[in-house]
Amino acid sequence: MRVAPFALLLSLFAVPSAARETVGTFATWAAFCDEPRRCFAISTPLERRGTPFLSVAIQGPTLSVQAHLGRPSRTALVAIGGKRFDLVVQGEEARADSKTSRAIVAAMRDGEALTVIGRSANGGRFGHHYSLAGSASAIDAAAVASLR
Repeated sequence: MRVAPFALLLSLFAVPSAARETVGTFATWAAFCDEPRRCFAISTPLERRGTPFLSVAIQGPTLSVQAHLGRPSRTALVAIGGKRFDLVVQGEEARADSKTSRAIVAAMRDGEALTVIGRSANGGRFGHHYSLAGSASAIDAAAVASLR
């Protein structure tokens, strides 16, 4: 179980740690809440280079898939099996709209691995590979915690 990287990830968020509640860890994923009704399922890539991470934010009934790319980027997409989902990129952050986020989470439940593929601002290509082991449990735990 990769627990130590989650401590680093949690410190990346600007919310005081006293306000953050850890919900649980699930294989390569963790779930936490940083304020009432706003929770996350989060993971780091299998390649432990830099600071990229992938999260599913849950606030009430709203899902938002977000990726911190670890470098300024031009484009990014999520690939799960044969499915590809475009993300909107701003600097080092990439995000899916609400409809795409729901489709990504549905694909995550059936998949084994997810890759965030992109092109950095300087034109280089990159890929961050994530195991989906534990992702459904972390998403569900974050969703339940967001209802409290």
